[in-house]
Amino acid sequence: MKHAKRVALAILVGFLLAAPAAARPGGPPGGSGPPLDRALEQVDLADEVRERVDVLLDASRRVRRAAQRDLQKAHAEMRDLLEADEPSEERILAKADEIGRLQTDLEKDRLLTLLRIRAELTPDQRRAMTSALRPPHGGPRDGRPPRGPGPPRR
Repeated sequence: MKHAKRVALAILVGFLLAAPAAARPGGPPGGSGPPLDRALEQVDLADEVRERVDVLLDASRRVRRAAQRDLQKAHAEMRDLLEADEPSEERILAKADEIGRLQTDLEKDRLLTLLRIRAELTPDQRRAMTSALRPPHGGPRDGRPPRGPGPPRR
């Protein structure tokens, strides 16, 4: 039983330490970061629509910067908890819950921003934005090979 807890803790540590490194500047594709900015540059927007979209993007950037600072702080606190001589399972799991909430809040902001921007666009503009956000050749945006049928990755 102790071995299983150690393995679970090691997996959690690996995930939590790798998560900040996996985060890309500007957020995930389709979010309120540079990929969306670049996609919107390819969409013909009237000046007043562009201004409204810019207000939405600026507000999201402020929210995301603050949330990412909180997330980095929570990850640092988690590392400290995990490196303790006698780690507290209760405190580690509570910190994991906090990190999960912060990540969920970031994702919700990304989605809300995308939905709010889409609401400002015509159907043709939405299609153009979606097309600009798609990676070439329909592959994944992060360079990994697409997942197909077969056994799950380990």
